[in-house]
Amino acid sequence: MQHAQVRSMVTKAAALALPLLVALAVAAGALRDNAAAEGARARLLEFRAFVDAGAIDPAAGALRAAAAEARPMLDGAWALHAWSRIVRRQDLASLRAELSGAVSELERAVAARRDRIEAVKAMLAEVDYASRVAELDAIDARRVRAGPLLETDAPMAAAELRAAIAARRAAFAEDTARNLESLARTEAALAEAGSDPRQLLAVLDAVLPRPARSGEGERLGAVKARAATARSAVLAQERLRDAEGRAALAPSAREARAALESLDRDPDLARPADAALAGRIAAARAAIDRRIAALDAWEASVSRVEAALAAGEPGAAALAATRLAPCDDRTRARADAMRAALGPRLVDSFTVGAIAAADRGDLHALERRADAMRPSGAAWRLLGGAERAKARTTVAAIDARVDRALYEEFARNPSAELADGYLAGWPLRERRMAAWVDEWRRQAPDAPLRVTLVSARWRGLRLESPARTLEDRPDAEVSIEGPGGLAATASAVDIREGEASTLAGTSFIVPTGMDTDITILGRARIDLRDAVAADPVATGDDTRTRAQWRSARAAEVPVRDPLWSDRPHVLMLRITSPGVPALPPYPRR
Repeated sequence: MQHAQVRSMVTKAAALALPLLVALAVAAGALRDNAAAEGARARLLEFRAFVDAGAIDPAAGALRAAAAEARPMLDGAWALHAWSRIVRRQDLASLRAELSGAVSELERAVAARRDRIEAVKAMLAEVDYASRVAELDAIDARRVRAGPLLETDAPMAAAELRAAIAARRAAFAEDTARNLESLARTEAALAEAGSDPRQLLAVLDAVLPRPARSGEGERLGAVKARAATARSAVLAQERLRDAEGRAALAPSAREARAALESLDRDPDLARPADAALAGRIAAARAAIDRRIAALDAWEASVSRVEAALAAGEPGAAALAATRLAPCDDRTRARADAMRAALGPRLVDSFTVGAIAAADRGDLHALERRADAMRPSGAAWRLLGGAERAKARTTVAAIDARVDRALYEEFARNPSAELADGYLAGWPLRERRMAAWVDEWRRQAPDAPLRVTLVSARWRGLRLESPARTLEDRPDAEVSIEGPGGLAATASAVDIREGEASTLAGTSFIVPTGMDTDITILGRARIDLRDAVAADPVATGDDTRTRAQWRSARAAEVPVRDPLWSDRPHVLMLRITSPGVPALPPYPRR
């Protein structure tokens, strides 16, 4: 009984104590959560301070401590943190968000530290490649701007960068000192060079012993510019002026070219140091080139005179003498002297050229040379009294010889062209037979033509065996036919292959007409005296203009047997012009 009462009392007491115990547990959890939230936020404040200072590792530790303090409250059992989960729900969500933001902020800080470390590495490489003090100063300024963070993030790299910049500055200082010493020597050399082009060229070739670090290159450029200016002035005054003077006084183009070549060979002028000297050299070359061109023209004009004299062309020589191209006072005086002394040389050249033309039988060349020595010729006014008298005698002899040769050529083969050639220049030139030739020229074109059948020359007769007796030889009937049915016929008896037969001389007259083509047909029928074999008939023709028939005076018309076309017979014709006066022989003096 008592035991049951005790159990009942305990049960009742437990029922009364359980809510109290739960309340005490919730209160204790709330107190712990408050302390944990305050601790986590305190750690987050430390984290932000470390991040702002660039202390990434302490910041990471502070963030881990904040997360450790907040994790039970945020992720622990619900019963132990019921008060916070229910009453402080918004505060817990804010704390969770703050922790997440801190993680992102830490990631950004880590990335920024990584970038700063890479920047340190890049600056170390740039220090190695820097070639001027200004570039090194720019790198050092970037280092100074990122100094506190660099010391925190990568103290060893920062120290290495400082040491590299300091070493590079020391090397640049040494280079600058060496360059300044070299510049001092170069400036002293410029002062000592004076007007010596070679020493000035040595200054222009000067280089710095070390790379320019802080403006030494600009200073050296200024020194070279002064040396170039001085050298240009010296060369322009001495070398160029000397070459121009020698070219201006050169008596021949060869010597003027030698002056130009001296400029080309001059090593001091081969490398113009500035634009002014280059322009001065170009101007000097142009002036010498003009002088060479003028001397070439003068020498070419003199050569033309000499070449014409040597060729026996006094007219061309006299014309070339009037076209001499002197280029200065000396050549003008020589041109005047050449013209004054040219008379006897023209006569000698005329004589030599006339003899050569006569030996060749070149009448036109002979007459051309005589024309040059007439009073109206190009050479006449350059001749003196004695030379003119000699020229008159020689010209008269040439005129007589040319007159006779032209007439005899025309008489052998009279034609309108040769008649016109004979009468050309008449009456200014002596033509003793001009009246006869002129009369022939007026009448011959309108005169009729007489075509006479003179003879025939026989070839392949198609005889099977040679004729043994006179009676065995064949006969032939020969005829020619002109325009309009005009014809002439003749017979040949006892013809023989390889021989010619004289015909009866029958003819016909082609009346006056225009100078058109005239065709003469020829025909020969061979009587083989054979009752069985057919008589062969050979035919042919010849076409010429009226003037060509008249000029020929004799012609051959081939007539061919179709079976012996490679062995034609030939009909001989004589062409005359009835009514045209006969040409007399050239009279003897």
